[in-house]
Amino acid sequence: MSYYNTTNLAGTELKKEELKALTQNTQILHVFRGDDTLARTPFDVQEILKDKYDLDYPITSIRRSITNLTNDNYLVKTRAKSRGKYGKFNYTWMTTEGYEQIKQKIGD
Repeated sequence: MSYYNTTNLAGTELKKEELKALTQNTQILHVFRGDDTLARTPFDVQEILKDKYDLDYPITSIRRSITNLTNDNYLVKTRAKSRGKYGKFNYTWMTTEGYEQIKQKIGD
């Protein structure tokens, strides 16, 4: 599920929001696939989308997409953490393919 219908939308409005969420998932996956072996936080993704593509998605939407992409096995949550926008540690994610490449290199 890409869009979580917590406001009980229906019909055209619901379809519009579902399409928007799918588009966000695609764009966020594209950011991760820019370098398969680089782990990124949600804030990293937000910054790349803004700087490279002039897309300004709320961090909650980016986190939703990352969760959906992880559940669909496109991304893997790593054990690594990085400081985020507000100085707090955030987990990082990378593509499943990139994660497998790194595991093979280090023999994990």
